[in-house]
Formats: sequence, C-alpha cells, structure tokens
Amino acid sequence: MLLAVLFIVNYERPSLFQAYSKLQTADQETYEELLHGSGWGYVKDKNSVHFYLGDGKNGYKFNELPGVDSDTFRLLGEHYGVDNNRVYWGWEIIEQADSKTFEVYFFPSKRSDFKYAKDANHFYRSREIVSEDTEELFIETYFTDANMSTHELIK
Repeated sequence: MLLAVLFIVNYERPSLFQAYSKLQTADQETYEELLHGSGWGYVKDKNSVHFYLGDGKNGYKFNELPGVDSDTFRLLGEHYGVDNNRVYWGWEIIEQADSKTFEVYFFPSKRSDFKYAKDANHFYRSREIVSEDTEELFIETYFTDANMSTHELIK
C-alpha cells in the first residue's frame, strides 16, 4: 500500500521570523521568540525586544520596547516584561514601576486570568496604578465566586 502525504505550503503568508527579519534592526543570528500568544507576543534579539500584534494571515506589527536592555529583558507573565531599569506592559513603559521589586500575580477564575502586580511602592492592574483598597475590593469580588476551585493568590 502506498501512502501519500500532501504538504500544502502557503508562500503568501510569511512566518513570524520572516516578518521580523525585515526590520532594519533585526539580528537573525540571535532571534528568539519569548512568547507567542494568539495574535500577539514578544520576540527579541541582541539589539532589541519587540512586542508584536497580528498573525501570518494579516501580517505583523512590531512595536519596539523603548529603551530596553535586551540582554537583561525577561518576561513576567504574559504582558509584563522587565529589564534592569524598566517595567513594560506590552510595549509601553510603566513609568512609576520599580523593576527591582516588581512581581506579577494571577487571580485564576473561570471568567479570565486577571493580572495584578506590585512593587515596593504601588499595586497595579494591567499597567494602571490602583489603590490598596481597590486591590482588596477586586480580590473580594472575584474570590467569592462559588465556582472557583481555589481562593489563593498565585505568584
């Protein structure tokens, strides 16, 4: 019995690497995908770090993280990243955040995974500073859900 396997390659749809390699600052030798979500993610090389939006079907938009130290950049959860000097939400700097003490927390729920973070000076929801009262209200609201399997803060 002869088994035939058909591979269909769509050359009209560039890969993430192909799209990234067209950027002027791209270094193909040190290219690395840090996170690949559904239509977004992070890529980096020795020169820069980019948050991208899009997919191969509709193209990609790369947003370079301003002032990033690509050697020390690392992800903290899905949308947060830090280097030695800055904290980023997507490609935007969280100006008041302290990169040395910044921590991300996840509040698991059947509705969504809510992102909270804190540093030595502030509490954050996404990239916005919130008061400690807002954080307590948020925890109380979402951790009293009867369908939740856990009521613990996951760090």
